[in-house]
Parts: sequence; structure tokens; C-alpha cells
Amino acid sequence: MGWPEDTVHLLLARNKIQVLRDNTFSQFRNLKSLDLQQNQINMIEEGAFAGLDQLTTLLLQHNHLQVLTEEVLIPLPRLKHLRVYDNPWSCRCHLDSLVRHLQVPSHRNLGNYAKCAEPANLRGQKLKRVKVELLCPELEENNLKPEEIPHKPIMGDKHVDATTSCRTYMFPKPLLDCRNQDLKNVPADLPSDIVKMDLSKNSIRQLKAKEFVAAKDLKLLNLSSNNLDRIDTAAFSGLLYLRELDLSNNSLRFFQYGVLEDLYFIRKLMLGDNPWICDYNIHYLIYWLKHHTNVEYSGLVCSSPPEYSGWPVENYVKTYNAECPKDILLGQTDTAQELTAETEEEEIENLPRPLTTREILSQSPGNLQPHHIEMLLSLLETNSNPSDRMQILVTLGNAAAFSVNQDIIRELGGLHKIASLLSDPVPDTRVHCLNALNNLSMNVRNQEQLKVYVPQVLELIEMSPVNSDLQLASLRLLTNMSVTNNHQHLMKNSITLFLSLLVVSNEEMQIQVLKVLVNLSANPDMMEDIVQAQAPASLVLLFDGCTNAPVLLRLLTFVANLRTWTPSALRRGKDSLYCVLLAPPSQLHHRLPLLLSHPDDQVRTQAAHLLA
Repeated sequence: MGWPEDTVHLLLARNKIQVLRDNTFSQFRNLKSLDLQQNQINMIEEGAFAGLDQLTTLLLQHNHLQVLTEEVLIPLPRLKHLRVYDNPWSCRCHLDSLVRHLQVPSHRNLGNYAKCAEPANLRGQKLKRVKVELLCPELEENNLKPEEIPHKPIMGDKHVDATTSCRTYMFPKPLLDCRNQDLKNVPADLPSDIVKMDLSKNSIRQLKAKEFVAAKDLKLLNLSSNNLDRIDTAAFSGLLYLRELDLSNNSLRFFQYGVLEDLYFIRKLMLGDNPWICDYNIHYLIYWLKHHTNVEYSGLVCSSPPEYSGWPVENYVKTYNAECPKDILLGQTDTAQELTAETEEEEIENLPRPLTTREILSQSPGNLQPHHIEMLLSLLETNSNPSDRMQILVTLGNAAAFSVNQDIIRELGGLHKIASLLSDPVPDTRVHCLNALNNLSMNVRNQEQLKVYVPQVLELIEMSPVNSDLQLASLRLLTNMSVTNNHQHLMKNSITLFLSLLVVSNEEMQIQVLKVLVNLSANPDMMEDIVQAQAPASLVLLFDGCTNAPVLLRLLTFVANLRTWTPSALRRGKDSLYCVLLAPPSQLHHRLPLLLSHPDDQVRTQAAHLLA
């Protein structure tokens, strides 16, 4: 092609292009939008878009594409808009990786409106909504009658492991069968290649953090009938590809915040026969299900309190928003405005007795009225009891997950009342304060008021013990505050702090730090401050085969963002991030090839992309 290499927008629509070969556009390093719609494209090779690091918009609609793999999109780290509708998509196994990629919640503008053309049972279903397990029904059979293959036990283990307490089958797909083994804990040394694991009918009461991290390819996990009553926040860490999770017939009452966050591709949750308590504690589970509409769940029924006992969760959710007063449901057809007016009048005329503080704290977050929130905010200022303060903060934080309450709390001056506890002498109170502010910061107007507390939050990170709950909660708040470019400049003097935390903290903390750094590095206006920040030389040692994939993937994304920066004449010290990671003599250039043998496919792919 004879076009200028500094082309930013390339329009190739309405031609007769049929195939896109590897490196077709590699010379257009500055390309931001590529329009290929209304051609006759029926094949795109995996490296067709190699080199397009800056591309944000790719238009492929109105072509003849039936198959496309996720690998085609890997060279496009900044892709924000992808149009692939009006293509005859063949929704079978070979489309699995693309569909999963499109259905990741953060990819909201990728692949909208595209539909399956075949097979007949899926025709017309949107790629963003189709159940992934239907693409490969032959791989999703749950009626397992496998042929047993002997598995040699590993010699020299000091404790009971998976190979000695369970049976391993390899056909029709790798299965670890640990049913009815009277297990008290998840077995150690789980095989890395298993796809299904059956731990049902044991005596496992608690799932501890990262117990399944070795089984990264797991797609089906059965934990039913275990008397399970506690799941630690990071219990499912690493199970990025889990599709089905059976937790039925246990003793679960609620989920801790964050338990489900790693289950990006989960499609089915079995939750029946658990004593679910429908109060503020169950809010996280309900909120998560509400925002993951692709997940099919069953058996979620309230056990207590008595007024909700036996209610399906769907009905309980409705009480959060008080959608329809019962007397109006009986047949009236007023307009929405009339309903609101009549409801308000009825509440004034038939005002119930005021709720006690304890009753307010036990209310479902969505049931809290503005005067309840006002009372809680007043108590927060006047009550000095640490236990009461923490309970009030938990209730306000849960209420803040609803957008209407975010506005109410702001209008009542609640943001500053809550934030005043950032200096509370009790560390746990500060943690709950940060958690509440984290939910409130999802509102852009709230961020405008909360930005004044960013320096204080940064100071908390610097002064708190490494890997503490206080550091983690602070970083979560900064992650929200750094999603847009509006307040990122407030963090520029703490980049050195973030970089130093990476080399001394645990994996959970590293991931949270990297979320902030990835957000900051996506803003060109922040790049000078980032590359000039002082960085520990040992940072490069994280680019190693021993580093777990969730950390490495974010590290590699961070480096990919940094590489978009054009070196300037600004002074770059020998200990700057530029010299540690970007300068040609840096050790990173020698360590990246080591990642080509990393066990995680995505890590290998991103490393290869950076090397290219």
C-alpha cells in the first residue's frame, strides 16, 4: 500500500476485499480507526491487525464472516468499538473464544447487535447474549460415565492430596472425582489439566483463599452437600473459565463481598437448599446477580427473617426498589407520575411508627428511605462506639450500591460525614469508611466532592502496613477515582509509591495496584509523570514464569500502554521507570522471551505481542 504511514483514519468500506492476511496493516502504527464494512471479507488471519496498538474503532459489519477467534483482537489493546453485525456467524465451537471475549462485562461496546446465522437452534441469538455452553454441546454433557484411567500417586507428599483421595478420569474430558470421600478440606496438589471436579457429599465447611488456583482450566465445580458455611473472598481466585458452580444443599447464609469477582465466564449457579438470610448481608449476592444477567441461577430462597421466609429472591429484589404498591397492582392503570403522587400521599396519611436504629440497620439497603439515611448519617456523627460506627458504615455502604441512594447521601451532606472517619483511630472503622466511599465513588457527581480526599487516601496507603486491609480498601477507592481522566492528576506524585508496592506486596495487592496504574497509563497526559517516576530495579523481576497470570497480564497491559509514549527531551534518571522497563538496554527486553513458555496462553500471547 502506498498510503502515508502516519495515517490515523483508514476508510476501506464498500470494496471487494475478501481476505485479510497477517500484518496487512502493520505499517500504520498511528491508526485509530479502520473501516472495512460492506466488503466481502470471509477470512481474517490471526495477525492481520498486528501493530495496531492505537486502534480504538474497528468496523467489520456487512461482510461474509462466519468464524473469528479472540486471537485476532489480541493486538488491539485499546479497542473500544467493534462492529461485526450483519455477518453470517456460525455459532459453533470455533466461535467460542470470540463469544467469550465479547461477553466480558467491560467490553460493552464490542460486538453489539451481531447475531448467529447457524445452527438453526441458535439462529437470531445475539453473540453478546448466547449461552456459551450451547456452542459446544458435546463438551458440556453433565452425565458423566467416563472411562477410568489409572493415575499414579505422587510420591513423597506430606498430606493427603488429590491423587490419593480422588479418582482421575480422562474421558470424555478430564474429571477429578472426589465424591463421598469424607474430605474436610479441598485436596491439595490439584491437577492443572482437569476440566470438571466433583467434591460433593463431603464435609468441607470452609473454602479458603486460592484453593483452586492450580486448576485454572476448570469449567465445572460441584461442591453440593458439604455443610459449607463460609467462602473466603479469594476462594475462587484463578477460576477465570469456570462456567458452572454447584453450591446447593449447604449451610450458606450469605456471600462475602468479592467472592464472585473472578468468575468472569460463569453461566450457571446452583444455590438451592441453603439457609439464605435476606437482610443487608445478602446484598452483595443479589447485587452481583442483578448485574450479571447472563448467569442462570436457581434455588435462591429466603430462609429468614420470618417476614421473607420462603420468598424467591426475585420477589425479595422487588422489595428493594418498592416497584409497585400492592393496592395499585390490583387493577388500577394510573400513570407513573400519578402512582408516585398517590403513594407519597398514602405514606403521609398512614405514617408507621418510627423505626429504631437497630431496625434501620437490619433493613434491606434498597428499603431505606431518605429519612432513614439522614438518621444514620446523624448517628455517625454523634455515636462514638466503634462497633456501632462500623455497622452504620456497612449499612450506608450497601445502600450506596443503589444509584438513587448515592444521590440522596450526597444531597444530605453524607459524603463529607462519612469521609471524616478516614482519620478515625480504629483501623477497621477506616476500612469500612473506605468501602462505603468506594461504592459512593461510582457516581461521577460524587467523585467531584470526593476528590478532595484523594491526598488523604494516598497518605493512608503510604502509612499503613503492607498488604493490610486498609491499603487494599484505599486502592479500591482509587481504582474507581482513576477510571476517568478527571482526577488522575491528583495521584501523579504517588506513582513511585505504587511502583514500590508492586515489589513488596502480595498478589491481591499487586492486582489492585496494577488496576490503578493501568488506568493512569491509559491517559496520555499522565505518561510523562509515569515514565519519569522512580522505580525499583527489582520491578523487572516480576516478569517471570513464577509470577501468576492475573498479575502478569496486568503488568503486560501496563507496559503496552507505556510503549505508546513518545520519548521526549525530559530528563530521565537512571532509576526512572523509563530506564527500568522501557529503555533499550533494560532487563525487560531480556526477560520477555522467558514468558513465551509461561503456562498461561494469554500471557504467552501478550509477551509475543510486546516482543513483536
